[in-house]
Amino acid sequence: MQHRVRFILKSGKDFVVHCAKGRVKTVEGQIVGYELAGITANMPLYIDIEQIAAVIDEGPIDDA
Repeated sequence: MQHRVRFILKSGKDFVVHCAKGRVKTVEGQIVGYELAGITANMPLYIDIEQIAAVIDEGPIDDA
């Protein structure tokens, strides 16, 4: 099952990645890394971790 994971940057811009599994790594509330597996759309080539304001799992993609 694919999920929508939205990355919101400090600039206010955002983008959505479609993936099977996503996980954010944090230390003391700060994002220090992320893992995305089974990406089918919008694969990021590079993200400056310090520019990420939030990561939201928007749930499963409705294939209907």
